[in-house]
Amino acid sequence: MALSECSIASQEAGESLAGTAVESVDRWLLLEVTAPWAPKALQSEVLPQSVRAQLTQWLQTPRSRLQFIRRPGRPGKRSLFMVVSTASDRRQASQVELDRYEDLLDVDIDALPTKPAAPTCLVCVHGRRDRCCGLHGSSVFRAIQSHGVDVWQTSHLGGHRFAACALWLPDGLMYGRLRTEHVEDFVTARRAVPRRPRRSLCEGESVNRRREPSSGRRPSSSPSRPGRHGFKLRPATRWFGFGSKTPTPHAHQAAAQPQSP
Repeated sequence: MALSECSIASQEAGESLAGTAVESVDRWLLLEVTAPWAPKALQSEVLPQSVRAQLTQWLQTPRSRLQFIRRPGRPGKRSLFMVVSTASDRRQASQVELDRYEDLLDVDIDALPTKPAAPTCLVCVHGRRDRCCGLHGSSVFRAIQSHGVDVWQTSHLGGHRFAACALWLPDGLMYGRLRTEHVEDFVTARRAVPRRPRRSLCEGESVNRRREPSSGRRPSSSPSRPGRHGFKLRPATRWFGFGSKTPTPHAHQAAAQPQSP
């Protein structure tokens, strides 16, 4: 008997996206790696051990996360390394071109020149981590790319059962249950509100901005209501989802795993 795809099983079970986003991240390390990614990206054999150690050391800085990125067909032979800050008071980016990965050993990450961060979208296509992301993410990536968005394929973002998953930088907003038929509305909404997307299209924030309720008052628990584009909006939650109730079926089984680069 065919196994149910985890993203279908999640949606059919009515699983909420609330509280499942990557939390408390405002420094994103983006390394272009065109060779195949290991299930846990940082264990990919293409990276020398010394480079893995350097990346691991940078990840010791609080609120940091590493993502491998790639863009099939991108011209140029030099890999890119980018640092993007999603902190509300310093949405900046740095970029370095690498002749080889060992060049990272000479990088002073805190001394890199910065400039205002341009809008960039990352779509998880990490099929070796979870097949749902490879199946849904690749088609969503191509659809977003066709709209002229600066978009990259990326490694595991977390929440593969909500595939396809995407991250919008420098806002640090995450999206889930994306399908190709949602892309036009997704891109239109992002371009209409460049600094703040419509909450009806948003899964959650990677920068933790939870507000404590006032003394004597209880947080809102109002039910779901339709957003402007027909996507479900859940007030007072961190994640919101795209998606029809009957996504295209694929045979797959996967267990949720702890998030790691």
